[in-house]
Amino acid sequence: MSLIFRREVALSKKPKKTYDIEEYRKRKKREKLLHRIIRLVIVLVLICGVAGGVYFYQKYDMWAILGQPPSSVVNSQETSVQTGSFPISLDAVTPLELETYQNGSILLTDEELLVVNADGTVPNQFVHSFTNPVLRIGHEQFLLYDRGGYGYRMEDAAGSLASGRTTNSILAGACGYDSHFALVTAESHYAASVTVYDETGKNILTWYSLEQVVDVAFSQDDRYLAVASVLFEDSGTMVSRVHLLDIEREEEVGSADYSDAMPVAVHLKEDGWVHLVTDSFLGVMSPDLSEQRKVPFLQQLSRYQFEDDATLLVNSGASEVASTVSLVSSEGEKTEVTVESSIRDISMDGEDICLLTGSGLFWYDSALSQQGSRPVSSEIYSICCSGGSVYTMSSNSLSQMEMAEESESVQEEASQ
Repeated sequence: MSLIFRREVALSKKPKKTYDIEEYRKRKKREKLLHRIIRLVIVLVLICGVAGGVYFYQKYDMWAILGQPPSSVVNSQETSVQTGSFPISLDAVTPLELETYQNGSILLTDEELLVVNADGTVPNQFVHSFTNPVLRIGHEQFLLYDRGGYGYRMEDAAGSLASGRTTNSILAGACGYDSHFALVTAESHYAASVTVYDETGKNILTWYSLEQVVDVAFSQDDRYLAVASVLFEDSGTMVSRVHLLDIEREEEVGSADYSDAMPVAVHLKEDGWVHLVTDSFLGVMSPDLSEQRKVPFLQQLSRYQFEDDATLLVNSGASEVASTVSLVSSEGEKTEVTVESSIRDISMDGEDICLLTGSGLFWYDSALSQQGSRPVSSEIYSICCSGGSVYTMSSNSLSQMEMAEESESVQEEASQ
């Protein structure tokens, strides 16, 4: 009994441990708040890092900062199209566009661009990595840009001249004939801006527009730039407007309006006259924009192509059983011919005009007099004529043939 009693006495002398529930809750809240602050700081650091990376990637040429030219990085990517002779296989890519360039052609695919000579050799080929590539061609150079994106490349047959990324998304572009190129970009306080660059990519002029810019085009000497835009008057009338900018003096020369028309494309001819393709007519303007004419479309416009001294147009009805092919001179004089077939594609190179129809391939001279024809595969959907040759493209191959040989054979058959 004494032992038990002494133990109870000892236990009764131990201090009692008490718990402060409120203090415990406050401590847990402080710990939880501290953890949240730490996580928030980490997230903010990551967001700032990503935003800064995107900003510098868009605004600056990071490869140049790192001491590596962009052309060497892009060209290091492996190309898919194997070249060397015709026909060129396109099984590994999706062909997008085939255009005349010098005495050969340029082939644009969803992955790469190729400059193709008449003998099938390719002096320039690169992977572009653009989501929506758009090609614009001058005389010796060409421009490739990513519509809706930020990247662009200025090239010639030998390789890259300039490349980079814009701060704002690209809406349109134009390639000069000597050394300039222009890009139209979105702006936060304007509808768009037009920036003109020299061949090294240096900014030499920026022009801001309160109107939606549709297309731009250089004069043959790269001094003037035509800007086609669309706007709506207070009455609700749609207006197609052409601005003419003097790049050397950095000023606007003048403007011209066409009511009730949607602008499609603009072009400056070698003699200074301006052609504006709209949805319902071809607008023809004198070099100072003081004189304006209209060449109306009697049927729906389906295709067009600009040349230095003329504009080639194709108009067809809803059934496309027959099409009207028109050649309009720089001052608005029109020559036309009716083709009893649907027209899949057109191409003009100097005096040669090629038509790909549902019944074959036909070529004409500048007076729209037929010079020759031949049947082609129904798989061919795009053509371009260049240096007396016709390049034909299907979904899986690019081929080439001479027009002169076929024209002679057609003439011999006709004489017999």
